[in-house]
Amino acid sequence: MVEELDGHVMRCVRDQNGNHVIQKCIECVPEEAIRFIVSTFFDQVVTLSTHPYGCRVIQRVLEHCKDENTESKVMDEILGAVSMLAQDQYGNYVVQERTINSTSA
Repeated sequence: MVEELDGHVMRCVRDQNGNHVIQKCIECVPEEAIRFIVSTFFDQVVTLSTHPYGCRVIQRVLEHCKDENTESKVMDEILGAVSMLAQDQYGNYVVQERTINSTSA
């Protein structure tokens, strides 16, 4: 069923209801089965982090995706814009999520 999202991930992330589907996939489906979802976010992390629904999806990635390559790519993008994200009304939640996960790990 998750494979049906292929090609529609970004549209779902930006949708009021669709973002919940993507979040649940990230939370509940094994990481190897959703690599196509997460890889869609590469080079889009900052843009998604400043979006009202996208920020929630990036938060779930930070919480649930433990693949070193994924973590590295996502964190590099966040760190490259951390000052701007920390001041953004949605991006600040992404920065806080990473801070919370880093201190509790």
